Amino acid sequence: ESKRIEHQVKRGDLVFTPSSETIEDIGLSAVIDEDLPNTVFSYHVVRFIFQQDVWHEYKKYLCNNSFVLNQFSRVAKGTTRQILGRFDFRSTRVVMPLLDDQKAISGFLDQKSARIDELIQKKEQAIKLLKEKRAGVINQAVTKGLDPKVKMKPSGVDWIGDIPEGWDKKRIKYISKVNSDALPEYTDQNFEFYYIDIGNVTLENGFSRGEKIIFSEAPSRAKRIVKKGDTIVSTVRTYLKAIAYIDDCESELIASTGFAVVRPEDEIDRKYLYYSLCSERVIHTISAISVGVSYPAINASDLACIFLIFPNKAEQKKIADFLDQKTAQIDDLIQKKEEMIKLLKEK
Repeated sequence: ESKRIEHQVKRGDLVFTPSSETIEDIGLSAVIDEDLPNTVFSYHVVRFIFQQDVWHEYKKYLCNNSFVLNQFSRVAKGTTRQILGRFDFRSTRVVMPLLDDQKAISGFLDQKSARIDELIQKKEQAIKLLKEKRAGVINQAVTKGLDPKVKMKPSGVDWIGDIPEGWDKKRIKYISKVNSDALPEYTDQNFEFYYIDIGNVTLENGFSRGEKIIFSEAPSRAKRIVKKGDTIVSTVRTYLKAIAYIDDCESELIASTGFAVVRPEDEIDRKYLYYSLCSERVIHTISAISVGVSYPAINASDLACIFLIFPNKAEQKKIADFLDQKTAQIDDLIQKKEEMIKLLKEK
């Protein structure tokens, strides 16, 4: 009972993050706005109780500024995690204006930051709508083609519905190879490559190479050989929609076994296959057959059984070129809005 009372959270308390994997998140603070009965703070959090009168609204700005955060950055210690000790907090200098000035400063900052937050929210909403538009353009093109007046026919599969006349449907495994290449156990221990893990892949931005490592120091899941023109699809944490087209293989790329590497056969255009795997219908199907709640996953063999629909190869190329152009335009708009958000946050 004494411990519960000692760690109870009360209005006016300032709580800090004393440790983080990144230096930027060290020492971030938040002020408690109201008494919270039956609520205690974690041992992962440092609680600061003021011993002199400080205007409540000013407290949230007291430490969330470069003057204080730079002090935290200099004294934080650690390798995998940066950590601040209690002495570091006690030794930190802060600026304490007179109480009337605190009121004026916090009122000014509340007004200015609220306006900036509103602008950021509008940009984030615009980005959300652009991403939805991007997904819609892809889905329309790979399920209906580019001709809005095209005649449709039954696909013969209930959940696919009608498809354009002249189009075919086949399971992924019949039009591509899935996980056909892997590093053997006898791989040279000094073999050097770029490793792609799930953290290096997003649906909108594709993949980044990650760290260059040698085989002897690589994770055991670094097995999938990736080549230019492949599409990689995450088979773990499928809600992340980590799908990417491999358009650059100037050096060796190896993906985690958490990916399925899909390599098209001759009848399928490589980029068309990628856009098909990005379509809402396929992503929804992957989610539907994934197993698990907190860590949903799908077997590569189940992924390979998903149906794709496609026209002749010339039409596939035409659709892929169209989507390259349209998605590039949308991605450019998204990037500009993300840059504006970054500038607004700096402001």
